[in-house]
Amino acid sequence: MTAPSIALTAAEAETIARAHGALNWVGADTFPWPGEGGTAIEDCAGSVREALEDYAGLTTGAIHPATLFPDLGYGQDNAMETALDLVTQDIRDCTRELEALARAAEDAAYVSSAREEEVA
Repeated sequence: MTAPSIALTAAEAETIARAHGALNWVGADTFPWPGEGGTAIEDCAGSVREALEDYAGLTTGAIHPATLFPDLGYGQDNAMETALDLVTQDIRDCTRELEALARAAEDAAYVSSAREEEVA
């Protein structure tokens, strides 16, 4: 029998939607992948995906909070709430970093394109 899913709070839903938006941004065919720095974007996107998988595992009961955070312990009353808060913060932090890297890549592509137009 599968454990019931935990409902998302509005803040969690917003965080997850923002994370998916950032992943869609860098996954779009139109995203200007830089020659240098592309690995950092890929690594950061991987961190966002991993944190989203952890969140999904917690909310569906597939992952116990102590699996991700052993210091929470198996008998702690607020272990799930604490784990969800920690994973949600990971999602926020990784998403923020991914967005910054993506903006920098787009800015660099814009500057490069502008320079090419000036030369032409």
